[in-house]
Amino acid sequence: MKLVYIKTLKPVELGDLVENFRGAKGIVKHFVPPHKPSSTGHISVKVATDGPGEGEAYNYVGVWGMEWIDREDRR
Repeated sequence: MKLVYIKTLKPVELGDLVENFRGAKGIVKHFVPPHKPSSTGHISVKVATDGPGEGEAYNYVGVWGMEWIDREDRR
């Protein structure tokens, strides 16, 4: 199983600069694979905030245009 970008099927790497469907940008910090067939997994992204400092977003991978492929739990 591997995490890829939906549009390009390119593998997601830690440190990648990403953008979500709302235009927020950030850097991939870590991701968690799905724990059951109905799960999509999660990703943690370090994002800039409107104010000073930075925050961390923890979302489903689809929010950032990603999906898990080659899943053995969905065969």
